[in-house]
Amino acid sequence: MKIKNIKLCSVVENLYSTQSEKVHEICFIYKIEEIFTGIIPNGFIEVPISEIKNYVIKPNIISSILENNDGLFKHIIIK
Repeated sequence: MKIKNIKLCSVVENLYSTQSEKVHEICFIYKIEEIFTGIIPNGFIEVPISEIKNYVIKPNIISSILENNDGLFKHIIIK
C-alpha cells in the first residue's frame, strides 16, 4: 500500500502515572489521502471522522484535533 499526501498534523505528549510507573506517551497524528486498506489488528477498529464523537478516544484531545483540523501543526503537552 502506498500512502499519498501524508502530512504530520499534530504531536500529542501525554504524561501520566499509573500505580507502578510514570508514563510519557507520544502520539503522532497524520492526515493522509488514502484510507488504510491493510489488516486491522485485533482490538483495533477503524472510525470515520464523522462518527468520532461516538467513541472514547484517549487522550481526549485527539478527537478535537481530528474533527477540527485547520491545517496548522499543533504540539500539545498534557500533564
